[in-house]
Amino acid sequence: MNLIYTGLFLVTCITIFKGTDAVSDPITPGCRKVCYFTNWASNDTNTPYSAAFTPEDIDFSLCNFIVYADFGLDETNLTIRSRDPKTDFGTNGGLDLISRVITAANASNTPVLATVGGAGEDCRQLSIISTNETVQDAFVKQAVEFLTQYGFRGLVLDYEYPQRIDDGIKDIIKPGDDEKVGFSKLIQKLRLEFDKHNFYLVATVDIDIEHIDTYYEPKILNDNLDWLELLTYDYHTPNEDTIGLVAPLIPYGNENATHNVVSNEDTIGLGAPLIPYGNENSTFNVKASVEAWLNKGIAPGKLVIGVPFYGVSYKLDSKTNHGIGAHASDVGLKEGTVFYHEICELKAQGWTVVNSENGTPIGGSYAFHEDMWVGFDDVTDVQAKAQYIREKQLAGFAAFALDGDDYKGSKCGVGKYPLLSALSKDVNSAAPKSHDTPLTITTGASGSEDTLTTTTAAGAEDILTTTTAAPGSQE
Repeated sequence: MNLIYTGLFLVTCITIFKGTDAVSDPITPGCRKVCYFTNWASNDTNTPYSAAFTPEDIDFSLCNFIVYADFGLDETNLTIRSRDPKTDFGTNGGLDLISRVITAANASNTPVLATVGGAGEDCRQLSIISTNETVQDAFVKQAVEFLTQYGFRGLVLDYEYPQRIDDGIKDIIKPGDDEKVGFSKLIQKLRLEFDKHNFYLVATVDIDIEHIDTYYEPKILNDNLDWLELLTYDYHTPNEDTIGLVAPLIPYGNENATHNVVSNEDTIGLGAPLIPYGNENSTFNVKASVEAWLNKGIAPGKLVIGVPFYGVSYKLDSKTNHGIGAHASDVGLKEGTVFYHEICELKAQGWTVVNSENGTPIGGSYAFHEDMWVGFDDVTDVQAKAQYIREKQLAGFAAFALDGDDYKGSKCGVGKYPLLSALSKDVNSAAPKSHDTPLTITTGASGSEDTLTTTTAAGAEDILTTTTAAPGSQE
């Protein structure tokens, strides 16, 4: 079948088939719109919200992948397990969230992926799996069984902190080559088995530039993962002695060029800057993290950047010194983590909002009132990140998490999901750059090629050829 489109722009995601089910599988730059659903947000005893977030609150028109967070690893047999059965399942009066999320997602042909790993014990156990081939084989087998049993369409390995000690950002034990190579083998084994079931395979990876070669083999990841998710947030965290944005696009003025994620700093900075501010050589921002992974050979179409729907809050040393680089004496509101819909309430209460200093953008926003400060991404900041995704032709974004946005539309005064709506709309609001050569796209079943031709305003044609193959093939 040949699909020919002639027009000025190709800006939409394309629905294709994987296996026997129609799923939303984006193939144009910026089309992976990944949204995290956190099971703890639906549990009234664990959530800080006045109204718990439920599967019925998900707007599937704004997401084409859902990631269900999250699952742990059994300490004895290293198999995937539920961390909270009363939340995940419906037995004994449980919330039955897995079934509810997947049922709702299936109605809109949206794949749901399960995530496993993270900090603490689960990360150490994932490291053990990576270094033992016998354990790897058992894990791969059980992963397929787990995904199949509950209806998930893929797996996200949360592997940004190999062998991390769970007592803060510091005290990271650098793994040896055996773990790095072992993780590559695990990825390859999962890919081989997942291809038989048309499962997606994704890994979240570290944003610290100095850790890329220590923890990972980029070529193996590029060749075997459907995409890599850069955790481009928490560049600054509430336990630091500095104030900063959670996800700055750029570095701010006094950020040094080799700034790593560490505790006990004495100045404040953006938590997740998008681009450099002042010192263009700084690596402590979204732009630098993306460039570092691209320079290691990762295809732009394999990179998804994380976008936080929360901010980091600090208590200032001085009520009169609130700019980037100021000192913090303690964590701020909500034990240092404030959700975007809560930040909207702070703005409505008269907090001062800043998104530039001395006329220069800082790669994010912050708000302050007396000695309280919070750094966050506002609508204009996520729009800037959407523009960056388009410019670099990246795969898309991963919103963490849905419950942090104004999902009820009652806090920010601009309707439901202001952040996610801006991201989802703006990431595809301009045409991808023309390709000098035909771009081959692989899909998840075997069969014939589809050719998609677009004509630009200048009349030049872009030809996209889709060949049928398993997920994980080079896009």
